Amino acid sequence: MAPSSNPSSQGGVSVPPAFVVSIAKSLAAKMGDPHPVSAQYVLTTRQRAEWFVARAHVHSNPEVYLVVLCGHFSDPFARVPPGAPTPTGTQIHFTIDPVTHGILDFGISHQSLGDLSVLGQVQPLVLS
Repeated sequence: MAPSSNPSSQGGVSVPPAFVVSIAKSLAAKMGDPHPVSAQYVLTTRQRAEWFVARAHVHSNPEVYLVVLCGHFSDPFARVPPGAPTPTGTQIHFTIDPVTHGILDFGISHQSLGDLSVLGQVQPLVLS
């Protein structure tokens, strides 16, 4: 992983990489809530993140940032059948590859994911 991908620490507070903040801000706005109620992230592996959020198995297992935003979201990019409603939720979660800065996985839900600390050290994410 590139050194700039690791969170840095300033005065004992972890500071996320700028690309994590930028991606989270952009995605929140695209999903209709540019000012989420809360935002947090944890550095973990992709397999652990996907098992935690969806009980899904993925074949690759790089380190990823799992980002969770709480607010009021609508996914205008979702593929839905004609006439079906756009998916909405009070929480979106996504994984970011720290090397490519690409989003690997995404989900939207009305249910809380639960305690992210089982995946690692959870950090607040300031999007203002």
